[in-house]
Amino acid sequence: MIQSFDWSVRWWQPYVLLSTGNRRAEETLLLDYIPLNHFYVIYYAFKYKHALIVLSTISALGSYILQPLAGSLFSVRMLPKTLGERDGSANSIRSIGLSPEVSDLNAFASSAGQFAEASVFNGLPDPPFVLENWSTAQFVFPTGDMLNGSVAVNTTAIQTNVNCANPLGTTLTTTNPANFSINATSVDGCGGGPAFFDPANAGQQYGVQAVANCGSGSTNASFQPVMFWYYTTAANGTHEARTVFCNPQIQLFDVMAYADLASGALTSVTTLGDYPKPNNVSGAPLNGNAYNGLIFDPSNDINVQARATATKAGIPNAIFRGAAQNSSGLQSSLTTIMDSAISQAAYIPLSAHFLTAILILEALTILYIHIRHHRARRRVVTIV
Repeated sequence: MIQSFDWSVRWWQPYVLLSTGNRRAEETLLLDYIPLNHFYVIYYAFKYKHALIVLSTISALGSYILQPLAGSLFSVRMLPKTLGERDGSANSIRSIGLSPEVSDLNAFASSAGQFAEASVFNGLPDPPFVLENWSTAQFVFPTGDMLNGSVAVNTTAIQTNVNCANPLGTTLTTTNPANFSINATSVDGCGGGPAFFDPANAGQQYGVQAVANCGSGSTNASFQPVMFWYYTTAANGTHEARTVFCNPQIQLFDVMAYADLASGALTSVTTLGDYPKPNNVSGAPLNGNAYNGLIFDPSNDINVQARATATKAGIPNAIFRGAAQNSSGLQSSLTTIMDSAISQAAYIPLSAHFLTAILILEALTILYIHIRHHRARRRVVTIV
């Protein structure tokens, strides 16, 4: 701004003097300060006693010299600040272990409905302490006035991989118009089905069932791979069926979890090593097997039965609705599953997404139990 003012003063100075009258030509019409450098400007300004030009030019020169300092004065440089354990700490309040309340299925039902299904209908983001396929132990954030910070906590985490894939083949058979069945073979050679249904009940039907004698080899259906099946009637009236197999697995790790202090959301998870401590997740009774999150042991409790039914129906429904929202339409999504040469076809990311959602939340609510004594973990809070 000072340079612009100086340029304007030098431009108009001869005309200002000319308007006063009784001035020589060499200091008015013949004088041009614009092409001269600042030192010549000062020389001629002293010669003709143009005090305003002298003051303006010296100010402009001063601004050039002081500009680097002015930049530092008027810019805010945000420096990282590390708070030690004495200033505050992030306390991990959970440890890996099997919750004694797992059999009531509250965690499964709420995870399926509140997050997995809500994510397709309402675009609900990941809950706290969940990032992609990671679920970390919950921890208490440090308090204090921090402009913009992040916290790094050395804690434990469960990584969930659902391993969803298209089948080698899917067969739709019928013995009579009211009894259809779907069978399929996974890429591991495991047979899924039969899934029985009556096409007269609805033009679009879907469900999920356990795949026995496959994957972990567990005889408990809660830990077996699952087969999602989908039936629809095409526009030309033909019957079509599609299937997707998922074989969930979990791994336990010591990790460094990074979270945003303002929102509490995880931003990244870095693996430090395998979780070394024996527990009832990596050991008996789970023996490292992952709940499929959809098939459960029978129960005489009607409330547990209702939660099991809601969960088993909710996830396939969320996947089906996700396909229906595809811009190319439901029929295109169904056709793509079977006919596309791409191995990761339409339903696979949907199945993986929603099954991952429920299993990660299951890890958060079931496989993490409160520990009796809070373990204070030293963390780094960075102000950026």
